[in-house]
Amino acid sequence: MNRRPWSVALLLLTVSAAHADAPNLALNASVTGVTNASGSRGKPLAATDGDVADYGQSHGYAWGWLKDPLVLTLAESAGINKVDVLLLDVDPRSYDFRLEGLAPDGWTRLAESETASGWVTLTFDPVECSAIRLVFTRTSLSAGSYHVVEVAAYDAPEPDADSPLKKAWLATREERKVGDLHLLGIDEALEHVFLDEDMLARAKALEEGDRRWLDTDGDGDADLIVLNDAGVLVCVIDDDDDAGAAPDADEDSDCWVADVDRDGSPDRVIDYWDDDGDGDVDRAHHYYVHHGWFGSTPGLVVIWDYNDNNQTWVLDRYSYHQGKCQWKCDFGGDEGFSIFRHDKRSDEWVADWECPFYFYDPDDDGLAEVAVRLEGHGRRMRALRYSLNADNDVAEGQPYDYDMGITALGPIEFAEADLVTSALRVGETGPYLPWDTARDVVRDLPWTQSCLVWDENDLNIDPNDRTRHERWEGILNARYGAFPQVGGPHCGTLNKRYEHDADNSGKMMLYASPVDGRLHLFGAESGTLWADDDADGRPDRIVQHSDTDGDGYFDTWQFDDGADGSFERTYKPDDAYSPVDVLIPLDWGSVTQAYVPLLEATVQGHEQVARALGGILTEMPISSSLEGRRWALERRIHLAFSHNISAETDAGDEARAEKLADARAFWERGQYDAATRHMRASAD
Repeated sequence: MNRRPWSVALLLLTVSAAHADAPNLALNASVTGVTNASGSRGKPLAATDGDVADYGQSHGYAWGWLKDPLVLTLAESAGINKVDVLLLDVDPRSYDFRLEGLAPDGWTRLAESETASGWVTLTFDPVECSAIRLVFTRTSLSAGSYHVVEVAAYDAPEPDADSPLKKAWLATREERKVGDLHLLGIDEALEHVFLDEDMLARAKALEEGDRRWLDTDGDGDADLIVLNDAGVLVCVIDDDDDAGAAPDADEDSDCWVADVDRDGSPDRVIDYWDDDGDGDVDRAHHYYVHHGWFGSTPGLVVIWDYNDNNQTWVLDRYSYHQGKCQWKCDFGGDEGFSIFRHDKRSDEWVADWECPFYFYDPDDDGLAEVAVRLEGHGRRMRALRYSLNADNDVAEGQPYDYDMGITALGPIEFAEADLVTSALRVGETGPYLPWDTARDVVRDLPWTQSCLVWDENDLNIDPNDRTRHERWEGILNARYGAFPQVGGPHCGTLNKRYEHDADNSGKMMLYASPVDGRLHLFGAESGTLWADDDADGRPDRIVQHSDTDGDGYFDTWQFDDGADGSFERTYKPDDAYSPVDVLIPLDWGSVTQAYVPLLEATVQGHEQVARALGGILTEMPISSSLEGRRWALERRIHLAFSHNISAETDAGDEARAEKLADARAFWERGQYDAATRHMRASAD
C-alpha cells in the first residue's frame, strides 16, 4: 500500500497588541448560571479560563438551561464596549441570545445576536457595568440548553480589531484545517482533490450518486474515486489497486476520506485493512479530525474484527453517533476496539478513555459472552468493567444478555511487556493491551476496590430506554455507597444486586452460597438487593447481606419487607453453615460451570415451594430463561407468603401464621424441603 507521510507548512500568526491596553475583564469575574461539561468537571470554569483551543463534544465549555442566564459579575465596576463570545461549534448548532449589562440604574440591553454560532463579537457604546449577562432565548438543540466555550469583556481602544483570544482561536482553526492532516497518510487525496481548487470545485458540484475518478500513477485504472455520498464529499484511495477500469470503491483495503461539511478540508478518514489477505476487512481505523466527539484534538478509533464476519461499525454520515449507530454495529462475538488521541507534545497516538473495549465468544456461537472494558490514559487505567453472560442463554435475535459484571477501580499501570502497538497509515498507535491476553492480565492487576452487579431479573437495560435493548456494553453500575458510577447510563438498582469489596481483598473471585443459591463476590463486606415486586418503579423489599467476621463470605442476611429501612427479620447461619469454599475465578467457563447447576437447583426448589403454596406457577406467564424464571418465582412466592401470613393473622390463627412464617424463613435460607413440610403442617 502507498501510505507515505505528507507534510504541510503551518500558518504562523502573530497576535497583535491591539488589545494590549484592554485586559479581559472576565478573567477575574465570578460566574453563575452555568456549569462545566462532563469532561471538564473538577477544572476551573471553562467559560472564563482563557482557553479557546482545547474544547470538544464533552469538554472545554460550560453549559446552562435557557431559563438560567450566564451572569458574569466583575471584580469591580468598569466601562465595557466589547464582548467576545465563543459558542460551542463542534457540530452545526445555533442560538439566539442578548447581552445585558448591570448599570447603576439596573440591567440594560447592550446587544443581541440571532442564529449565532462559533465566534460572536458584540460591540456597542461604552457602558459602566458591574456585571454582564448572556440571556439565551433559543437553541437549535432539542435539549433546551446552551453551550459557551469562552466569554471575554473589554474596554477596548479599538473595538473593531480582533482580540488576542479571537486571533488564537483563528490560529487554532487554521492549524486544525491544515496541520493535522499530515498525520493521516492521505497524500493523494489532498494533492489531487482537496488542495486542488479546480478539482475541489468539480467535486463539490457532483450530484448525489455521481462520481469521478483519477488515474494518478498512469497505469490505466482508477486510483482515486470522488463521489457525493448523501451530501458528504468523499475521496476513496484505492490502496489495493483493485478498482478496475469501471471503478468501484470497496471496504477491504481502501481508505475513505470524507469532508462532512464540504468546506474543502477532510473531517473523517475511514481506513480499512485486510490483515490476512482474504479480500475482506479485518481492521478499520476511524480518524476524527474536525467537529467530532474528540473535540479539537485528533482522535482515532481502531476496530478489530477477530471473528472475521466482516462486520465492524455502521456510521451515520461517516461518524459514530451512539443513539443512531450503536444497535447497528457489531459488538458481539470476537470483536474489539480501542480509542486513541493524538498528543501533539509527543506526536503519538495515545490510548485514551475506552482503551480497549473487547468482546469474546468463548463457545463459538457467534454471540458475545464476555465484555471487558478498560478506562484510562496511556498505560495508566482508572477503571475496569468485566461482564459475563453467566447462564449462557443468549440466542439469535438477542445478541447481548449479560447477567453480571464486576467494576474495579484503580489506578493501575500496565507493564510494558503486556502491551503492543498497531501499524497505521503513518507510524503506529501507542501501546495498548491486546485482545488475546486482556482477560488474564486484568484479573491479576492490583485494583483498589471492586463492585459486583448481578442482573436478578434478566433485564439489563438502560431504565430510560423505551426500546428496552439489552445493553451491549455489559453491566453498568450505579453509585453504591462509596463506590462511584463508572460509565453511563447505569443499569439501575431495582431488581439488581450490588456487592462491594472495599479493598478488593477477594481479587474479583466468586463463591456459591447455599443460603440463597447465588454467586457472591468473595471479599465483599456488604451487599444489597432491591426488589420491585409490583413493577411500579419503587423498591418493595430489600435484602441486605453482610460479612460480619471478615472471612470474605456473607454470614448475615437482613430482610426489609416494606423497603422502609426497618428490617423485620435477620438470619445468621449456625455453625453447621459453610459456603461452598471453592473460589470461582472471574472466567466465563468457570463461572458458567458453577452457576448454571446452582441456578437450576434453585429454580427447582422454588417450584417445589410454589406448588406447596398452590397455583402460583400458572397465575401468569413466567420467563423462559432460567434467571427470569427464578426471579418471577421468588417474587410471587414472597408475595404469597406475605399475603397468607397476614390473612391468618387477621383471622386470629396465630399458630398457622407462625408455621407459615417458619416456612418462609426456611425458604429464604434455601431449605426447600423444610419449607414444604412447614406449609403442610400449617395446612393440617
